[in-house]
Amino acid sequence: MNDKKFYTQLSLVTLASALLVAGSYFIESMALYMSLGWVYLIFFTLFVGLSYILGKKAITSTNKNDYTRMVLGLIFFKILLCIAIMVIYDSIYQPQGSHHIIYFIVLYILYSIFEYKILSQLSYQKS
Repeated sequence: MNDKKFYTQLSLVTLASALLVAGSYFIESMALYMSLGWVYLIFFTLFVGLSYILGKKAITSTNKNDYTRMVLGLIFFKILLCIAIMVIYDSIYQPQGSHHIIYFIVLYILYSIFEYKILSQLSYQKS
């Protein structure tokens, strides 16, 4: 996969996600937490970009385990950062209810599917 194709696809996923977050403004229970939706959108976009850059470097490594280590490390790091964002948000804003978690779940699923697709394509380039 070339860089132009990746960044085009990332832009499309980000645009679709931004439309979801912006559209949540019209759902009263979700509108209160829209700022968190934007935080997650930016976080996941940057994280997938980082995954792609690190994945490209890992496939050129002479150590065949570097790619697997990179993927597992990114999964752990992403979960850890997501939990940290959620805990910080909860401690600052003390939201009532659990509607704010919906942003996380929806965006996490969308970007994880995209990230998996990209990293799978990179791994096929390696073999």
